[in-house]
Amino acid sequence: MVNAMNRKMPGIHAPRDAVQRLGRHACSVAMLFLLICLLAAPAAAALTTTEVTITKLASDDETVLCRATVDWVWMMENLPVLGDGQTVYYTQGPVFEGAWEDTHPGETYDPWNPDEDVNILYKDHGEFMGTDVAALLDLVGGADPADLVAFRAADGLTKRWPAAYIDTPDPGQGPFGLIWYHGDDLGYVNESFDHGMRLYFFGETTNAAGMHVWGNWDMHESWNETFWYYYNGHYPSASGTSVMYVRNITIHSAISPYAPVAGFSADPLSGDAPLSVQFTDTSMNAPTAWWWKFGDGATSDEQHPVHVYRAEGNYTVTLAVSNAWGNDSLTQEDCIRVDRPPMTVNFSAAPLEGFVPLSVQFTGLTEGSPSSWNWSFGDGATSGEPNPVHPYTVPGTYDVSLSVDGGAGSCVKPEYIRVLPCLPGDANGDGAVNQADTLRVLKEVVGLVAKPEAGTERFHATDVHRNGVIETGDALYIAQCNVGLRDRWFEVVEG
Repeated sequence: MVNAMNRKMPGIHAPRDAVQRLGRHACSVAMLFLLICLLAAPAAAALTTTEVTITKLASDDETVLCRATVDWVWMMENLPVLGDGQTVYYTQGPVFEGAWEDTHPGETYDPWNPDEDVNILYKDHGEFMGTDVAALLDLVGGADPADLVAFRAADGLTKRWPAAYIDTPDPGQGPFGLIWYHGDDLGYVNESFDHGMRLYFFGETTNAAGMHVWGNWDMHESWNETFWYYYNGHYPSASGTSVMYVRNITIHSAISPYAPVAGFSADPLSGDAPLSVQFTDTSMNAPTAWWWKFGDGATSDEQHPVHVYRAEGNYTVTLAVSNAWGNDSLTQEDCIRVDRPPMTVNFSAAPLEGFVPLSVQFTGLTEGSPSSWNWSFGDGATSGEPNPVHPYTVPGTYDVSLSVDGGAGSCVKPEYIRVLPCLPGDANGDGAVNQADTLRVLKEVVGLVAKPEAGTERFHATDVHRNGVIETGDALYIAQCNVGLRDRWFEVVEG
């Protein structure tokens, strides 16, 4: 520098002593810069981490549920490795207006840069290899999606994210990786990679150039805005989410450090069988195990089970809960009432219509397996049989009803049976039964006169012994009725 300052410059004349003083000052500045570099190098080396402690805290943020400390070599040898040491991963820094204009001249400025093509090449990047943070959390029992996970650096910097971002990462974000290898340029954390162990993001998506970029737009789409990072409070910057010198990873869980207090609710509390009931655990102090007894012999180890009661009765329900600090149980007597469902009562009959006397077969069709029956046939007669046969002897239209199990269900069929009038033996239809009817039947049998058609009232009156055929026997029955050997229904008169 002294030689440079001693060169003749047009219009400039510097005194020799001033030049010498400036030369000595320049040497002093150079020596000071060298001293700063020598002092800074040990400081950075002191911050570099080669092991990490993972801690899971209870909901009081004091009680340690589990803790593990591992170094980078153990992680490399025992846990899945992220990265292949060849693929380059990039992070995008703040997109300033000038850099945007250089890449997108004339376009409206967008600091989120969805195309991920501004401020990429000169930001943090490397052929990273490291350990998936999700695997490290598993060493202490894992985290629930809503738990916060804190990353604390050796210099005290701490950043927190929901465990869901770690366990189920968005493809744009990729896995959280704790990096212990930077690439050929810096090597491992025990070599020249003095920013390790460092948190990076292994983005699974690429930009148009095929680069794996953890970009500003990835941050926008992957995270709730609470966790976005802004450079100078104004410019979004994905690279600002990285953490150097990671020494501690802490899960802030919702697990209570106290014994649970059992509690539950059920809905509905009553109804007809089969009754489906939703049981909901309302226990306090975060139980980790559940055991239900539903009172009908069934059990469950689910937290919020659904149980179906199939028989009527009152059921006592018990819930037992436990966690690492103790256990508790709650029993609710007669918690659930299951009623027998109303019977779906029904029946059929055959025939539904005919001439007096009419014999009808009734058949019960009730669902639900009733144990008692009460039939009313509409003519004053009743029956307690499940499938009775009833004779109607008087013409008319009859309502029929069936009640089961003492009124548990019933069915009424109005005007169900129709009994048509008929004078048995009145073969000639003159309104009287006499020897003229006997003669009429004999003429029909030998073909002197036509027989009545089957199903007609005349046929029914002539076929007195009910075999569906008009024959000599009918004439004999009518003759016997006329002399008093048979009654009006052609039943034998006991002498």
